[in-house]
Amino acid sequence: MQRASVISGPSCDIIIGHNIINDIPGDLLTYLPASEYVLVIDESIDTIYGENIISAFKATFSSCVATATLYKYAVTAGEENKTRKAKEELEDWLLAQGCSSKACVIAIGGGMVADLARFIGATYLHGIHCVYIPSTLVGMATSSVKLEASLNVPGMRNAIGIIHELDRVYLDLDFLETLPERQLRCGFAEIIILAVSYDHTLLEFLETSCEKLLNLDNDTIYRVIYTTLKLQLSLRNSTTKRGANTNPEPRLGISFQSTFENLLPSGWLYGECAAVSAIKEAEISCSMNILPPASLARIISCFMMYSLPISLPDNVSARTAAENILSQKSPAHSLGHFGSHSRRCSTISPSLTTISHNNSNRNGSKAHSDVNFGGDLNQHHGRHGSASRAFISTSSCILSCLRDIGCSNFCNREVEENTLLRNFSSVLSIVPQGRVTGVVEAPPSRTASIYSLLFASLGKGNCCLSNFIQSYDLQIMLTGLRTLGVNFYHAGTCHALECQGSMEIIGEGASVTPQFSCRTNKDQTSGRKNPLILHVGFIGTVARLLIAASTLVSGDTTVVLSREIRGSQQSIVELVDILNKGGCDVGFLDAEFSGVRIRGSCFQGGTLHMSDDILPETVSALMTIAPMAKNSVKFVIPHRISEHELIKMTLSLMQAFGNQTSCINNTICIPNTGFASPESITIQGDSFCSSFLWSIAALVGGSVTTHGVGSDYHDPKHCSFLQALTNLGCSVTQTAESTRVDGPCLFPHQAKFEPVPFDATSSNCVLDVDLSGMASTFPAVAVILATAPHGYIGNIVGISDQRHKHCDRIAVVANELSRLGVECRQLSDGLQVKGAGKSIPTSLKKQEVLIQTHGDHAIAMAFTVLGFLWKGISIADQQCVSRAYPEFWNDICRLMGSGCVISPTTSASTVRHHPTHSSIIVLGVRGAGKSTLGSAAAAYLGYDLLDLHEAFLLKYGSIVECIEKIGWEGIRDREAELLSQSLKLRAYNTVILCPGSLVETETCREELKNCHLPMIWVDRDPDDVIYYLTGNAPEEEKEQGRSDSPFRQVFQLRRSEYSKLATHWFPITHGNHNVGTTATCFARVCGIALGRNVMPLRPNSYLLPLHVTDVSLVKDLKNITENIDMLQLCIDYLSDPTNKDVIAQQVAFLRSVTTIPILVSVRTLEQGGKMMLDEEQYERLLQVIFHLGVDAIEVDSSRNVDRLAALCQQYVGTKVIITQHMDRSCQSVDDVIAVVKKCNHSFGDVIKVSFVANEVSDCYVVHDAWKHLQVDEQFKKPVILLLTGYHGRLSVIMNSVLTPITHPCLPSRDLMKDMLSLEDVHKLRIVLGLLSARKIFLVGDESRTFLIKPAFNAIFSTFNFPWHCEVIDILNLSDISTVLANKDAEGIIISGHFGSDSLHIASWVDEHARRIGAIDTVVKAGQNNEYILGFNTEWLAVVKPLQKFLTCNPRENRQQVCLIIGMGSLARAASYALHYIGYSCIYVLNQSDPKQGSEENSRHCLTVSPHVTVVTDLKKVDNVNVVINTVQFNHESSHDVQQLMKGCKVVFDASNFKNGTTPLISSAQQAGCHIITGLDFLVTQVLEQQRLLTRRDAKRELIKDTIESSILPK
Repeated sequence: MQRASVISGPSCDIIIGHNIINDIPGDLLTYLPASEYVLVIDESIDTIYGENIISAFKATFSSCVATATLYKYAVTAGEENKTRKAKEELEDWLLAQGCSSKACVIAIGGGMVADLARFIGATYLHGIHCVYIPSTLVGMATSSVKLEASLNVPGMRNAIGIIHELDRVYLDLDFLETLPERQLRCGFAEIIILAVSYDHTLLEFLETSCEKLLNLDNDTIYRVIYTTLKLQLSLRNSTTKRGANTNPEPRLGISFQSTFENLLPSGWLYGECAAVSAIKEAEISCSMNILPPASLARIISCFMMYSLPISLPDNVSARTAAENILSQKSPAHSLGHFGSHSRRCSTISPSLTTISHNNSNRNGSKAHSDVNFGGDLNQHHGRHGSASRAFISTSSCILSCLRDIGCSNFCNREVEENTLLRNFSSVLSIVPQGRVTGVVEAPPSRTASIYSLLFASLGKGNCCLSNFIQSYDLQIMLTGLRTLGVNFYHAGTCHALECQGSMEIIGEGASVTPQFSCRTNKDQTSGRKNPLILHVGFIGTVARLLIAASTLVSGDTTVVLSREIRGSQQSIVELVDILNKGGCDVGFLDAEFSGVRIRGSCFQGGTLHMSDDILPETVSALMTIAPMAKNSVKFVIPHRISEHELIKMTLSLMQAFGNQTSCINNTICIPNTGFASPESITIQGDSFCSSFLWSIAALVGGSVTTHGVGSDYHDPKHCSFLQALTNLGCSVTQTAESTRVDGPCLFPHQAKFEPVPFDATSSNCVLDVDLSGMASTFPAVAVILATAPHGYIGNIVGISDQRHKHCDRIAVVANELSRLGVECRQLSDGLQVKGAGKSIPTSLKKQEVLIQTHGDHAIAMAFTVLGFLWKGISIADQQCVSRAYPEFWNDICRLMGSGCVISPTTSASTVRHHPTHSSIIVLGVRGAGKSTLGSAAAAYLGYDLLDLHEAFLLKYGSIVECIEKIGWEGIRDREAELLSQSLKLRAYNTVILCPGSLVETETCREELKNCHLPMIWVDRDPDDVIYYLTGNAPEEEKEQGRSDSPFRQVFQLRRSEYSKLATHWFPITHGNHNVGTTATCFARVCGIALGRNVMPLRPNSYLLPLHVTDVSLVKDLKNITENIDMLQLCIDYLSDPTNKDVIAQQVAFLRSVTTIPILVSVRTLEQGGKMMLDEEQYERLLQVIFHLGVDAIEVDSSRNVDRLAALCQQYVGTKVIITQHMDRSCQSVDDVIAVVKKCNHSFGDVIKVSFVANEVSDCYVVHDAWKHLQVDEQFKKPVILLLTGYHGRLSVIMNSVLTPITHPCLPSRDLMKDMLSLEDVHKLRIVLGLLSARKIFLVGDESRTFLIKPAFNAIFSTFNFPWHCEVIDILNLSDISTVLANKDAEGIIISGHFGSDSLHIASWVDEHARRIGAIDTVVKAGQNNEYILGFNTEWLAVVKPLQKFLTCNPRENRQQVCLIIGMGSLARAASYALHYIGYSCIYVLNQSDPKQGSEENSRHCLTVSPHVTVVTDLKKVDNVNVVINTVQFNHESSHDVQQLMKGCKVVFDASNFKNGTTPLISSAQQAGCHIITGLDFLVTQVLEQQRLLTRRDAKRELIKDTIESSILPK
């Protein structure tokens, strides 16, 4: 064995080398002497190597005078033969031969032979020696180190298994020389999966050495197999060290592989099943934002390099695959706690993130390891879907690999049924979500990617292609080019391919011919070259290019076509005809166009005149090989072709690859100088795919920004389509690298497409849309025109070539629109569409319509866009979009939310109760405060505000006028009509204020019941309402309702109806005049109703229980609640704890005093409370509490779990704390953990368990249990572990989440004598060293950080926090992530220009910051500080000083004019602040300073509020009530300033921090305005920022004095 290496395994040695087969017998006699050696050999191996192997054994036996007997048993390989019957036959044969227990079985072959032999080794005569000599790559790389062996049963693979160690393994790499190519590639599938899962270095080697590995280069294949074996052995060792019963390390695809093995056709090999499983898991992980798209592309790219399948075959039902995955029981490696969910589950490997370089959790899916009270608002787990889900679990040994490639924020993940089904289902239903707002990366251009691959192959030198698309089309192109001899390999760790030019120069002088350097196979009998076979499937683009490229092959080539390619048949017929005219020898195989035969012959070139009806696809394909022709080429083409988008793109790319192609006067001139590849080329974003994303904003409103397609993008269809959107009323804003579209379309009467009379007798208007040069965007334009107002008719022309795509797109679009109720008529070169309006057509109201895509991605994407406006649209064959836009569905979900596309078979329980963008209906009598509260909610949520009462007055006139004209009945009918229209048109992104009288009409009540929108009832005390109305309303408006109905009777009647209709109840206590606090609470309740934006819980948070009979009796409650994170209302202490009105008034009183979140607990005697309740009484109380929209609720874990789960699923916003009170002491750490896991129900967000403390040492027991739970990968929910009694105080101090404390001023202090105050806990934590030293970093504007640093340090010193504030310099925002990685970092304060576009820094962003588009305060959160929270405090620093001088009445504020000077992030915050308090006339003065990026900031200001107008001249602004200056104010004349101050009430100069006098302030003083200085702004902001950091209230005077002392000269 001198030619071999030895790898020592746990139980046997693995010998690896080349040509070692003759040495194996002697080695066996030395190390494993036996009485009989039984060769169990694969028949195919026996045919090739059988005689040599037997000869080697006999020669060794004779030379050593051995007495052993040699037997041979040949088996037929294949999964179908790996059965119990085959095992029995072998056992019977061994017994017949008389083999003893000293025999040794030697398996020679693949994995099937190894499994069969292992079963024999484990069971025959209680076990005999077993040796394995693998002959396949899969066997060498994986089976040789496996512990388990398995057999198949009918209908299920690998159903029966054993664990059995091998005694010796021999790897003779020469066996691979005779291995069929398909099996060789399948072997690499397993190696790729292991590399992706655990070793990024090995992955890089596989990417860069593909060609050598496939050619079986000795050193390269040896290195890969050796590395793979060592890797697997190390994984086995890590498993063994963790314990005998520990699950093996998971790998990519393991969750789906068993399912796919049983579903895929019998002809599929093991490696092919593994490849598809891995790809599908990676795709799902990408859709959950766990795996970045670039990493997914890299995984797909690597499998494609080895020509492995990346998708399920057409004959396998994706729906069946999903159902099987969901129904399978937890596999052996799944984590134990998943079983406690009482649902079907599957484990998904986390290893896919090992190749991710930036594992940021964008709007991340809900993770089991999240220490999250509120979680991400757009994703839900636990009770938010009781149906099946799978899980993504992180194995500990992967973490080091994650760190190596830059991943640090990965945790256990669960996959919702909806997510799984969406990725597997062939049909998707579109769920409208309302207005869109989002940013996505434009996908790389599919066509440019394919063309660039070809040009790089034809060019001289190597070329690095980056940002190419990973799609089925590209896989076919790569495979075809590799067959022609082109080498591709992955370029390093970036998403790029390195292409080696593969052209050879044949001949000399005038006969020089460039040819592909492909390896043609020779027939072994005749010696003739076999033709190359290129399979192109149904991809017309690839077919045309490969047919043209095959003319450069020396020899015959056959391009096999699919029947589904018939849409491209005309262009292929044209191409074949012109190639023959140009001197090539090309023809069809048969009359059915099943393939094209090409004989090597060079294209001659010269001048070629194209017919008038030539397709641009044909001309483009000819252009690609023209530079390789014998003579220069001129194509004389029709004018319409010269302007076509494909021709222009081909010209541009050819020039980029060094060929000086030109198009002049309809003649394309191409020199025969070949191509010179650039060192690198980056594929631009695809404007065609982006057009569908922009169309969403055009239809539903909002904005969509695509990065990668900007003003520098030179694509004609890009510019033309955007111009079309602009002419249709959309707003388009571009930078060099991005494009933003703001909608919706307005269909103006004066536009480029100027409407003209349709005919002499009709009032219709015609929009003539010529899409020549951008015909591919026609489906998107067609669906937009379908929603035009009634009376519009759109004529789309210039798209005749769209009949020859994958289908006849014109006919298909016309047919599918007609099925939706849109009138269409096909034109000779286009389509006529009659506008149907934005309301849902009648056909969709009756039933859902399934759009037949005909496998065309453009059809699927266009009608998906329409589905976001018209409810009831489903898309068939949704996978077809992956041809052009693999990330389409993922990007759609990122824009619209995960619930926007679902499988039609998704169970109702997995879909949100209300979409996160649903409109909210506000109910209540007139005078209840709906306008004030609704305005605050609209500002908080970023919604529009629709007051139906004002809309009624605007449309029909005053109530008095209407009574005279139509009477009360007519008014009620028109109210019902207006309500119906509003609910249809404004079902998303709107706060709808309903008049109090609506509920008196049966029609209106039915409309509200059937709209399925969240409804919040504002229930103000009737005495307060009467006082408000009689004190402020005109005399004629004092009488409410009908004149013969007393107000209180009407009030009670309506109150009963409100109670029945409302999903949430917002009572307002009597005498509550704290408008600001109440409005803030109401806005938060609206967010809770939608399940949105609840901040993840932070460590060291405090809970203040209120054990009182009436919270209104607590004196100075506002001060008592300072510095706490949550209030707990213990209703069992109330005077009447089962009375819903009593509970409601308690909650209302708390909301009138403080904005602190409220937790309500229902404690029975069993749980240490005072109430005795049966199941129905208990659930009724929970229903009342959920109905009140509180932030959190405690539920008893001992109650009926199924009924609790069903109740909790209805209210996705209120968080559930599952509690268990044990009236005994804890026995051990295991005892505590067992109780906690018993409480781990799916509908809970936090678990709280308490024991009785007998002695102080019990505190250490529960703390040890808590630490075990923190490192337990099976359990990742926040846990509160407490001990009651005097000896349990230490457990309170050591607790981290929602630590219960008391306050000396509480009347129930004697009841809580064993509890500690916040100050007590804080001091003891400092003494015990439980508060670690932390740092707050200041970045940005030096002048500001210089002032606030002393203030923060003074605050920390006052609170006795071991924290320190430091100023650091950073170059860009990306450096902030590095700063936050510091374990001592508690947060970052951002100021100046760094505040803009900083949202991506944080994993969670509060709603205000999201609206403003900037964060200035970053805080760590989560039990292990794994969350990064982002806030904006600038808007608060504007609002709070302004509220001293301005009214809080939104109706009054709407009439006032405000002016903001400046365009930066502070101006955006100020715009939002004014919008928040109800101002609807806001001007922003743009001083056009280029350094401020005025164009970009102007766009941001406009998106903060719909009421913002940007001006450049003060003279355009009159009657200003409020002036806010955010920059150095440059005014040219004092006259403009003096005019500005006339009638002005407040001047806020936020730019001046030093309290000095500026020209603006001087003018304000002369005009007698109220003045707010920059110092006031800065002090307020620091006060708000320190609250976020410390969660305590510092003294304003301390901050102001400290900052002023920094301002004054020393």
